[in-house]
This record gives sequence, C-alpha cells and structure tokens, in this order.
Amino acid sequence: MDKELERQIFEKIKYLNNLAVDKFSCIFNEFSATGIQFCVLRNITEGITMTELRKSVDCVASNMTTLIKRMERDNLVYTEKNPDDRRETKVYLTDHGKKTLNLMEPEYKSFLSELYSKLTHEEKNTLNELLTKLIDKNK
Repeated sequence: MDKELERQIFEKIKYLNNLAVDKFSCIFNEFSATGIQFCVLRNITEGITMTELRKSVDCVASNMTTLIKRMERDNLVYTEKNPDDRRETKVYLTDHGKKTLNLMEPEYKSFLSELYSKLTHEEKNTLNELLTKLIDKNK
C-alpha cells in the first residue's frame, strides 16, 4: 500500500511541475523570454560571475554559456572579463534587462499566487517543510 501511495505522490508532483512549467512558459513568451532567462535575470547581482550564476540557477556550464550568449544577443545582459583573472567572466544586466525584469516580476508574483491560491498559509508552510525535507534527504 505504501508503494502505491509513494507512486501517486511522485506522479502528482511530476504533474504539478509540468503544469507549472507550461504556465510559466506561456507567461514569459509575451516578453520573448523563457522561464530560465527570467531566473537568470532575477539572480544577477552587479558583477556576479558566470560560475556563481550557474550555481544559483542550477545550470550546467555549457548551457549557461549558451544562455548568456543568447541573452547578450537580446540585449538583456552584458559580460566582461575580470581584469584580475581573465578566466573569470562577470555578468551584468543591461538597462533593457532591468526593464524586462521589472515587467516580468509582477507576472511572476501573480503566477505564484494563482498556483498556490487553494492553500492556506499554514498549508503552504507545511508543504514547504515537507518538500525541503525530501530535497535535503535526496541531495
């Protein structure tokens, strides 16, 4: 019985993730951006290194390089080599990137509110604790 329950939980988490990703993608299509680009924009602090950024959005190095090049092409970010260590690349938001992020942020907040609207504050806390417990156990 426990195995069936575990399978059902897994399937529901997977299904919810797919629903959320689909909705998330639709929201950001109107900004000609992807969900991962939004996550990158949100995680860029002034002069963050590519390595730090990659870790903060949990992306492999080769994908991050390609993603940043696309975002440079779209004038969302720019990069500079660290003058003290030429192996290190720093990433910055352009003015267009800042404006785009400011437009996307309210949409993101609305998306999250809608996603969790059926849950009480207490249920959200419980869900967060349970998911954290599962993540910590499986790292």
